[in-house]
Amino acid sequence: EARTPDEWVQLGAESGGTMADTPYYLIKEDCYVWSPCKVVSWDVEQRHFVVELENGKTKPVKRLNLRFHDEDASLFEARVAAAKAEREEVEAGLRYLFCLDGL
Repeated sequence: EARTPDEWVQLGAESGGTMADTPYYLIKEDCYVWSPCKVVSWDVEQRHFVVELENGKTKPVKRLNLRFHDEDASLFEARVAAAKAEREEVEAGLRYLFCLDGL
């Protein structure tokens, strides 16, 4: 990670928020699309960013669902791929343990 959460927030503090993209669910199309947003704060206790969408709504967003415009896109994609691979590994381990419990 290139910056701490607070550093990401401070990067855009003077312009109303740090520019980024986050997945946004379109009900009519039944799909997610990457939508522009402004990162306005970091919630330390909940460990998520608060973003303001183009329509003025705010929502909490975890780091893996937030791509800052000022970050290297390839590093972001690598971080997401690593998280997905780790999740798959943990899920496989849990399936194995459940299988052993059933014996």
